[in-house]
Amino acid sequence: MAGMEPKRAVLGVDFGASNLKALLVDSDARVYERFIEPSEPELGPEHVLKRIVALVNRARRIASTAGLPLTDVGIGVCAPVNHSKGELVESALLPGWRDVPVKAAVERETGLRVCLDNDANAAILGEWWQGAGERCAIVAGLTLGTGIGGGLIINGRVYRGGWGFGGEFGHISVASEPDCRCGGKGCLGRLASATDTLRRYYKLAGEDAVQVEGMRGLARIAGMGDKAAQQSIAVAADYLAKAILILVNVLNPDVFVLAGGMSLAGDMLLNPISDYIRSSTFKTLGENTRICAARLDLYSGCYGSAWLALSGDRSLP
Repeated sequence: MAGMEPKRAVLGVDFGASNLKALLVDSDARVYERFIEPSEPELGPEHVLKRIVALVNRARRIASTAGLPLTDVGIGVCAPVNHSKGELVESALLPGWRDVPVKAAVERETGLRVCLDNDANAAILGEWWQGAGERCAIVAGLTLGTGIGGGLIINGRVYRGGWGFGGEFGHISVASEPDCRCGGKGCLGRLASATDTLRRYYKLAGEDAVQVEGMRGLARIAGMGDKAAQQSIAVAADYLAKAILILVNVLNPDVFVLAGGMSLAGDMLLNPISDYIRSSTFKTLGENTRICAARLDLYSGCYGSAWLALSGDRSLP
């Protein structure tokens, strides 16, 4: 068809504190390849950036075999971003990382255009594009993994705030303790992340603890009746519900999405949160705000980064 944009491929990268994931997709959202490996941030920025460049080069070869040009790369990083400079600013999850020029470094080594954003923004954007958000007008959400991040999508565009710190929902204070590396106390990300929920389980179970494979394993034994597993998820759900109630009242989103490892707990997490929201705010808000798990499994951030690359990063200031 005349005027139709030629089909092309982009790489959507999700750099988290635990894993480095990527999707090679085309402009119709067809997935050609998935990549996942440990992120190893403790080895420093230069090491991780080299590995991202290696992923881009692998993706370029695969795209070429499929007859598609790889034109752009989207990268979500587990830190606030300075968008004017294309830099990772700092992160409580990445000790020692500060003002890292991610965009310039990857562009220099690959010759491709790079769009950079916070990984939680990317995850909720991915759910807006191809997942649970269904392209609704206002989609908010939390990413529940090693820590907790958040994102707000308004009419398909990421809301980033004045200095790139918009959507840092994981630093809502829901208790008086513990200390958080951001400088606050009782932050949601220190009490209800997948990491903290697993730690809580092992403390509650003591000598009777079963070694589980992440949140999927914890959810499995909770479903089989393990009381310590059930309680650890219930405590996380209570903290999350309190924070989500604040966000629902402030933002009035159409959909509130829970992404990341904790979302694998499914209804054990979603049902008490939804019940709490319905019983604790205006009836219209409680009944009409859909609280749901991400549909894109652990690749929400990759889809969002890919959309940034495809769309040319149409964000809100």
